[in-house]
Amino acid sequence: MPFLDQVSGLGALTPVILKSADDPGAIGAGKLWDNGTKVQRRNDANTGWEQLTVAQALAVAWAGVSGKPTTLAGFGITDAIPAGEKGSASGVATLDSGGKIPTAQLPNLAITDTFTPANLAARLALAAQRGDVANQLDTGVWYILATDDPTVDANWKPITTPSGAPSGSAGGDLAGTYPNPALAAVAGLTPGTYTNPNITVDTKGRVTNIEDGTPGGDTSALEARIEDTEAELGLTVGNGYGLHKWWRVYVTAGQGGDGFHLREVRFLDAPGGAALSLAGGTPFASHGGEAALFDGNLGGAYFEAAGLPDWVGYQFATPVNVGSLQLQPGPFNNYGPGTFKLQYSDDGITYTDAEGWAYTGVTWPTQDLREFAPPATQTLKQRVQALEAGNGTPVRRTAPASATDAGTPGQIALDGSYVYICTAVNTWKRAAIATW
Repeated sequence: MPFLDQVSGLGALTPVILKSADDPGAIGAGKLWDNGTKVQRRNDANTGWEQLTVAQALAVAWAGVSGKPTTLAGFGITDAIPAGEKGSASGVATLDSGGKIPTAQLPNLAITDTFTPANLAARLALAAQRGDVANQLDTGVWYILATDDPTVDANWKPITTPSGAPSGSAGGDLAGTYPNPALAAVAGLTPGTYTNPNITVDTKGRVTNIEDGTPGGDTSALEARIEDTEAELGLTVGNGYGLHKWWRVYVTAGQGGDGFHLREVRFLDAPGGAALSLAGGTPFASHGGEAALFDGNLGGAYFEAAGLPDWVGYQFATPVNVGSLQLQPGPFNNYGPGTFKLQYSDDGITYTDAEGWAYTGVTWPTQDLREFAPPATQTLKQRVQALEAGNGTPVRRTAPASATDAGTPGQIALDGSYVYICTAVNTWKRAAIATW
């Protein structure tokens, strides 16, 4: 009959050594015997067997049981992971207290987040991981987190400028100094706004030359439309740029260099025509002496430039259409305006060049009164200027600012709300416009 080997942990029971003897009486008091059907206990008098109680059975210590399997497979467990394979090479990864795989069990990662904390406190409060970078805004310094703890300042390492970075003065296509050089200016290239520019670009894509050009393409359709509009409005295409109160001669160079003299200025209604009435108007100039320019005296006082550019002009009582210009220098030969143009204004502040009405290289061998008419052939821009201004007809480009704004009887103006009609000198009335 088989016996249990080395069963212990039964409280007062002493370890049992069961042998393969036929006589269980030789076991001794307090020992256990497996008779093949149940386990019995030898009584304390060693005279017989008694039933093993539940308490006695539960008191058996695991360590006191001999013959136990030494592997999980011995217990019939085939899907368990041995402790030695946890967190080890060729084994399985474990989880930390936060449910994440420790970085020690992961390969090197290249996932980097970028942060912009306002200050040190904000940087130390970031939910950052090793390799993340932060630009601290109050200092402008960049940092990279070198460990797994972003709450410690020492774990953030400043990112410094690598050695060998450019320094000093820039050259070639750059100007200024490092680390913030700028593109070098191109010699002979003037910054500004150009009209229909002709542009030259080098192989590096840099603009090396730019100059005003001329409009290109077919303009016949535009010209036809302008002609139709002129006909619809009854405009006379020719000299003049519309009705304006302020007219001036703008001089940028004298024949003698940086100065000039003028004795008389006359605005005409047309080339070779009559001088426009100066009644009720006011002469003006860039400095004193303008009264002598409009006195009709070809032998009187004169205006002397005090520094270029200079200008002389007249504010008419009502808007007029200037058709030509006469100038007389004096009192010396070869000392008149050499480069000048005609300009007009509706407020005496902002002036517009009369398109095409400009002269350069003018000489004055004598002190005669000379006429300077507008170009005989109008450009598209000049015709548009005349069209917008009304070119001396009742059509006005801008609506009057008030009922007493400057105007001549018969003039008409429009805006989005009213039709304006000038019924008397400087007297306007209006009617509302509505859809139907």
